[in-house]
Amino acid sequence: MWRTERRRLGTGGPFDTNEEFSAYGLHGRKRPGPVFVEPDVVVGDQRDRIVWYHRNKRSIWSSTLKLQGMESFIARSSDPLLHRTFGGCIRGNALASDGSLANDGPTVLKSVAPQRRFAVSVHLLTARTADVSQWIERLDRQVARVDSVDPQTAAEAHRRWWREFWDRSWVRVTGSPEVDVLTRGYVLQRWINACGGRGGYPIKFNGSIFTVDAREPGKHFDADFRAWGGPYWWQNTRLPYWPMLACGDFDLMTPMFRMYQDSLPLAEERSRAWFGHEGAFLPETMYFWGTFVNENYGWDRRGRHVRDVKSRWVGREYTCSLELMAMMLDYYAHTRNDRFFQETLLPMCDSLLTFWDQHYRRDADGYLHMEPAQSLETWQDAVNPAPDIAGLHWVLGKLLQLPEDKAGAERREFWGRLAGEVRPLLMAGEDGRRYLLPAEKVLEERKNIENPELYAVFPFRIFGVGKPDLEIGRLTFARRE
Repeated sequence: MWRTERRRLGTGGPFDTNEEFSAYGLHGRKRPGPVFVEPDVVVGDQRDRIVWYHRNKRSIWSSTLKLQGMESFIARSSDPLLHRTFGGCIRGNALASDGSLANDGPTVLKSVAPQRRFAVSVHLLTARTADVSQWIERLDRQVARVDSVDPQTAAEAHRRWWREFWDRSWVRVTGSPEVDVLTRGYVLQRWINACGGRGGYPIKFNGSIFTVDAREPGKHFDADFRAWGGPYWWQNTRLPYWPMLACGDFDLMTPMFRMYQDSLPLAEERSRAWFGHEGAFLPETMYFWGTFVNENYGWDRRGRHVRDVKSRWVGREYTCSLELMAMMLDYYAHTRNDRFFQETLLPMCDSLLTFWDQHYRRDADGYLHMEPAQSLETWQDAVNPAPDIAGLHWVLGKLLQLPEDKAGAERREFWGRLAGEVRPLLMAGEDGRRYLLPAEKVLEERKNIENPELYAVFPFRIFGVGKPDLEIGRLTFARRE
């Protein structure tokens, strides 16, 4: 046990060596107060097992919605943090706990007699329940259900799942020790994805499920520590998921799709509250329920409109919406899962594209005029950012390639009209050759090290091998900053 008492997270040292960094979003000079970690609870009087849990008795959910101008959403939803309880039990054959042997206490299991073989089970449960007793009842039902399966049957099912997983696809590079490491790295990453990608939420980019005690120079923290904390960054989250399409690891993708789909009602409320129009956008950085991270949004709202996000790194970066739709379209192209198409892909596209349609005015030529805007985190004040133009061309083009009876005439009419209002890709020339620009106008110096002009190569694959104008993509790559 490392959560043994109520303790304030440490704030000494530079930002990236600060223990409070693991509560990213709750930091900042104007925050309401310090951040505390609460202790775990070990349940007494268990006799033949150890039972422990950690229960959220308070939550930042409603205060976050109030801060970000969405108080009206509170009554229409439920707090995903409050009373969330996680923990489990450890038990085994002929083992006893609760001080029944040598006054060891409720965190120790000991054999009641000498044995040559022990079978120890660890059962874990995360659930939101009205009280602890209901959580323990659910844990007990889960234990009974698992124990009803013969261990050998369960072990064979486990081995079968992994055999089928490894039989889906391979990348093997051989020939020397120097290139063999590529194979090992690829196999290890797929294993990490399979371990961390089948839960209730997507893979966390900063540690996945493999966080351990931090023992780096200047960092001596427990296993709860994650640099950059609990929020999801789309730019980072997406990276394990694009390769899953080629691997056939479609089942690992559904938790990520589900998180963003579940956040859609909140995102639609945000558009109405902030901008007075319909549709939804998905922020670059968000808590798993869909709001901006509080420090990014800004604790001090004096002189700020509700729509004004303090962080210029992520405040107007809406590219996540387009790339998520592109990934979902590829997922459907690979799986032909019609239920996913009807229940996930179409509703997401309806809402996200409505945002693009209603959020921006049209210029004199009838094109969407994206200003104020930013081109990823790199060009934070830009007009008509290249990733968003390329993304709209790619997504709308893919939707219009669907069979005419797949989505209905009304949707197709909307897609076609919006596609006609997206300006051509932005280019310049050099010695008679063309290359892509990061935006129509860049209004300040570069702040990060991304290549937004290359989003028309990936993830929006307008330029590539076997496609027209390959040299435009190549020259753009050669000129990247």
